[in-house]
Amino acid sequence: MNIVIPTYKRLDRQLTLNALAPELRKDVILIVREEEFGDHLLRYGDECRILGLPGSGARTTRPVDDLLKTRQYIWESFNGARFVMCDDDILAFERPGQGRIRDAEQQRQMLRDLEAALDAGAGVSSPRTHWTP
Repeated sequence: MNIVIPTYKRLDRQLTLNALAPELRKDVILIVREEEFGDHLLRYGDECRILGLPGSGARTTRPVDDLLKTRQYIWESFNGARFVMCDDDILAFERPGQGRIRDAEQQRQMLRDLEAALDAGAGVSSPRTHWTP
């Protein structure tokens, strides 16, 4: 399952990406504005995938230039695919009784639990602090 992180003006502060175990970062797709694409690709291209949003240039008639449009673009682009969308400012993942989840296997289990909730019919779910399926 892809972990999609829309981000803007956080080149040096990718908190959510850094909160994920390095082994899971290959499943991350950073969604960035067109003008930030090159910088993010240079900085994070070896860790995760980078996807640039359509900008205001001549190539598009519908620029994606705010968070609402970004989320809509992600929803339309990943239609039918399994993904979790996370804010770019998550410092840590926690679960009741377990505390912070730093280890890759615990984070994978969190994502499997999230996927199971989706399989059970949850339309929208969130791996927020104290999230429990």
